[in-house]
Parts: sequence; structure tokens; C-alpha cells
Amino acid sequence: MKAKELCSGKGGVANLSRWFMQMVDVPGIGQYRTVIANNIQHYERILAIINPKSIHGKTDQEIGLELFFVLGEKDYVGLIEKFAEMNRPFNMKVVAAYVAHDYVLKAFLYSYVAMSKVLGFIGSHFSDGKFVVSDISFTRYLALLRAEFIAGQHDTPPEEKNLLQLVWYGNLAGLDQKIAFVLIKKGVEVLRWGYITSLVSGAFMPEFMKAEEAFTPAFQEVMKQLTPKVEVSAPVSFKPVFTIDEKVKSKDDKLYRFPFFIIDPEAWYSGSIQGEVELQAFPEFPMFPTQEGGCLTTIFSPMGSGKTLVMNSMSSRAILEKGNMVFAPMGDDSNQLLYSFMPMFDYDRRTSYLCRFLRERMQTEPTGIPLTILNIIRPEEKVLLNSQTLTVFDRIIYVDDPKNFDVSFDKIFREHKSICKEHFGLKDRRGYISVRNLMRYNSRDKTYTDIQIAANLLFRLDVWKTSHEETLHLFLDEVHQMAPASLKLAGSDTSSLSGTIGTSIRSHRRKNTSIMCNTQQPLELIPELRNMSTNIIFRDLPVSSKKDLSQMESLLDSLSLIDQSQANAVKEINRKGLFSGKSRFWFWFYRPKRMINVLWSCPPPHMLQDTTTTYEKIVKMYEERFNKKVIVTDVEQVPVIQDLRETSTVSGAKRKEKERAIIFGTPERVFQKDDAQTAREQNV
Repeated sequence: MKAKELCSGKGGVANLSRWFMQMVDVPGIGQYRTVIANNIQHYERILAIINPKSIHGKTDQEIGLELFFVLGEKDYVGLIEKFAEMNRPFNMKVVAAYVAHDYVLKAFLYSYVAMSKVLGFIGSHFSDGKFVVSDISFTRYLALLRAEFIAGQHDTPPEEKNLLQLVWYGNLAGLDQKIAFVLIKKGVEVLRWGYITSLVSGAFMPEFMKAEEAFTPAFQEVMKQLTPKVEVSAPVSFKPVFTIDEKVKSKDDKLYRFPFFIIDPEAWYSGSIQGEVELQAFPEFPMFPTQEGGCLTTIFSPMGSGKTLVMNSMSSRAILEKGNMVFAPMGDDSNQLLYSFMPMFDYDRRTSYLCRFLRERMQTEPTGIPLTILNIIRPEEKVLLNSQTLTVFDRIIYVDDPKNFDVSFDKIFREHKSICKEHFGLKDRRGYISVRNLMRYNSRDKTYTDIQIAANLLFRLDVWKTSHEETLHLFLDEVHQMAPASLKLAGSDTSSLSGTIGTSIRSHRRKNTSIMCNTQQPLELIPELRNMSTNIIFRDLPVSSKKDLSQMESLLDSLSLIDQSQANAVKEINRKGLFSGKSRFWFWFYRPKRMINVLWSCPPPHMLQDTTTTYEKIVKMYEERFNKKVIVTDVEQVPVIQDLRETSTVSGAKRKEKERAIIFGTPERVFQKDDAQTAREQNV
């Protein structure tokens, strides 16, 4: 409690005397306590002389006479000569204020030495010789105070608070006395000229500015070095305590009811997460459309940090608890949604942990999710599927132009319903419809076929939604590829794909649709998409010295937070890398309230990608474990649910001409193979 008072600036420098007066049992502290008290008394006595309330009617000569008796003849004359050499107009009040801070300097210097003796004495009696802070709440409070998340004493100058904190932090971290003394002297110079400039004479503003320029950067640099040493004295790890509301516990159907746990803001406002942290189940996360419109959730983080996993968890809740459909117009480069038909099952240490977490922490049972995989290809691209692991959930749609083709969502949804009934025993329609990403790129035209297909599907889906009120969730993985600022649909197109995607997303938000998207490149994403987001989930974003290139700075500046201190805490956690790697912590910005919270992401109940083994191997393990046959060995066995006659937008004559060219070939090829297709054919 006394350390909190000292660092908060309560009582200012005068509190140093009271602080050490209470340390009566510390050997050798008496002489320091006396010197500190005497210097503070001299400081207060001199300031009383020039106090506006006490000088009414006193002349400058009377003030000088009182100052003469306080200082003595020698010091008084030397000080007058010093000011005369400065060539500045001055009076006795200026001289008195100047000399008063000499006593402040002595008080701080002796206090620093005295504090080292106090902490050393306590450490030798109650620890292994070193004073250690083990109270996490106390460490958090000091960190908040130092970062100015807590204001402290309002009537104490900031530099005076800084010096009081240095007395504590410097000794706690073992800062060398010589370095501390230099910093204390610089700080007292700021106090000295600041007092004179603001309360006595503005003629000395240059001295104040010079002193401040010398102290502030030096103090910040020293504290930057000291803070990690102080925090190391407290436990650096945390122990999560998972709790679930009784309303959720009372459900005995084992449904997947929440994708996140949430923690109390006080656990991270200090810029770190330590000790025992309570994580509360958070089924209230706002991810569903409302009467006011749809819901857009955007996730920002580096590659491989779990963005798709977060979207999988959100989708699982929408499917299993609400019975909704989730549509992914383009998978990521590893097509992670293809694993979702399998329940999470244990085949190694990682999956064993995830299964236990689902059953014990979340009180839900691992389960697979109905899945339809759409392979949208031109007829000559059928060979690409020979290198894919195909299953009974795959379907083929033939198109002639990936940028412009018709598609029957009614037929797709009917096909999905049959999969739900045949393979999952469900009467209703729910689950994933995912378009396989075949990573087709044509270097000649610099076009991405899969992105063109995704854009066309979103446009057609927008039309379909005008006559269907079913709740739908869009799953947009690596959306910066689909909604960049400059990527073209094709080399000769004049409109950018970002405009197509942006228009489509705006339209879907108004049509009972929830949108989930992620990207590892926030600065490459159209700002419109970020600004429309209801939820922004982010972590571990790169920081640059150039603000316009810093992803974290750019994102935080765009959020318009009610409490800007939250941004400071986020930056500190990001700087320390606490949410990097395999951490499940995420920052969550909720636009309607303009506030940031911290979430812990839950694993989904279905199987996830394993970077150490192949998709085919995991599917075969699933077949063996659950005694099911799902792999299709011949592409000819994959059902075609739409052919060129249904999807083509060209006239019948032109379509027949293209079909003839595909079957018999022509001197001038109608279709230009892309680079990926040629490479895959060679491998096959």
C-alpha cells in the first residue's frame, strides 16, 4: 500500500519523509531519514516565503532578507552572482524558487540510497537476500500507473511522479546508483525551471524546455530497460481457470454452444496476462444477423496463427446449435474445410488434448459436420482432380467461363440435403458447402481462376438471396486475395475484383447473412470491408517505424475507441509477443460499443488440418477408426450436378463449338491452360 502511494505521487516529494519515517526497524536508516526530512523542511520553508498567500504586502527586499537567513551569507551571495551571469531579469522570488529545488535534489538522492537499504533488509529477512514482488495485482497496478492508465495524484507534476517511481523501480530492478543519480538530477532541473516558469517568471522558459528535453527521453529509456526486470520478479506464466455459466451447464445435449471464452479486462489492462486468470464461457458473442442487418466479422493476424480455426469454431456453433448453412466460395490454399466432415478423434498428442478440451472444458462431444465439396472446373481441367483426394462428399460443376456462369443454388442445396440424410442421418439441411481451391493461375493473363469463380458465385448468391430468407453464413478465407485494392478479374477488365466483392458484401449484410472473413494482410484489404465490420478479431500484427506501414498502428487508429488507454495496452502486449505463435488469446473489437476485450478461442468439434501429415492419410485413419468408406478412387465416380448446358451463359451455337473443340481439338486452342494445370498434368 505504501509503495502504491509513493509511485502514484500522493503527497509529492513530501511523502518521502513520511515514507521513511515509518521504517524504524531498518538498521542504518536513521541518518538517511533525518537528512531527507531536513531537506524537505528547508524546501517547504523557502516555498512558503514566496507563496502568493503569504507575500501580500512584502517587498522584494523583505523576501530577500528572509531568504538570507535561510541560506546564510555565503550561499546567498553566490546564488545572486549566478543569476546575474545569466543575463535574465530576476527577482528574489526567482532566486528562492531556484534554491528550494536544491533541497529537493538532496532529498531524492538520499531517498534512492535509503530505499536500497530498506528493500535489502526486507529481502534478507523474508526471502533469499533479494526483495521479490510476487503479488500479481500489485505488479499490474504499478504497470498501469507507470503507463499512465491510472492517473495517480492529479496535483503532483508528472516529472515529480516519475522521480518517485524511479526511487522504487530503480532499486527493485537493481539500477546502478550513478545512473540513477544522473537521471534524478535531470528530473529535478525540470521541476526547478517548471516551477519558476509557471508560478514566478516566464522569462526562464528556455531553461525549462532544455531541461525537459534532457530528462524525458532519458527517463523513458531507463524505464523501458527496468520494467522487464521488475516484471520478471513476478510469475511470467498464467494459469487459465475455465468457467461455464449454469445455464449452459444445464444443457445435456452436448451441443457446441460457444466459440470463445472471455476474460476480465483488468487481467490484461496492464499490458500483460499473468497468474490465475478466469476465462468465462461466452455464448453471447454477436455473430448472427439481427433485425437491423447482417453481421460482419473480420480476423487479422499473420499466416499460420489460427485465423481459419477461429472461423471454424464460429461456423460450428452456427451449424450445430442454430442449424444454419455456411458457404465458402473459395477455400484457402490447403482447403481446411475439407476436414470438417470428420469428428475430432485422437491419433496423437495434439488431437488427444483437443478431444479432452472439448469434453471436459466445453462439455461438448466431438462431431463431424455435413459437408459438400464443389469442384467447379472447365471440362479440360478434369485432369486436375486426379491429384486430389476425392470423397463421397465431392461434386462437380462444369463451366466454360469462370468469370461468368450460371449456377443453381437450389440444386446445390438439394444435393447437400441428400448428403445430410445419407451420411449424417439428418432430416434438415445444415453444414458446409465449400468450393475446392485448385490454385489455378494463368501467368499469360495474370488471372486467378479460383478467385474469378468465387466472385461469380457471390454475385449469383446475391441474386438467389433476394427470393430466399434462409439464414446463411459466408466463409471467406484469406479475403485480401478476393478483395484487394487493385487485382483485376482478368487482364483486360476495367473493374477491380475488390469492387465486385465489396458490393456483394454490402448486399449480403442486408439479406439475413452473416459474413466471416480473415486476412494476413490488413493493409492490402479494401478499407471499406474493415470499416463495415461488426467484430474485428486480431493479434500479433507487425509494427513498423513508419506509421502508414504499421499494421497494428493503422488498425488501432481506425477503430475510434472510446477509451484510448486500451490501445496502449494492446500495443504493449503486441510488443511483448504475448499473443503470438500458438496462443489462443485474441483481441476483439466490438464496433457498436467501440471497446476492446480479450477472447480465448475454442477448438471446433470437427477434425482440423495437420501440417505433419496428409489429408489422405487422416481420411484413411478416419475410415479405419469409424469403419466407414468415404474415399472415391476414380474421378468418374464423382457426381456431376451441373454441366455446361446448365451453367453456360453463351448461345447454343457457341457452346457446341466450344464442346467440339474440347473433344476433337482445333489448330487454335479455345482454352489456354494455366501454369498450375500444366504442372499438375506433368506430375500425373
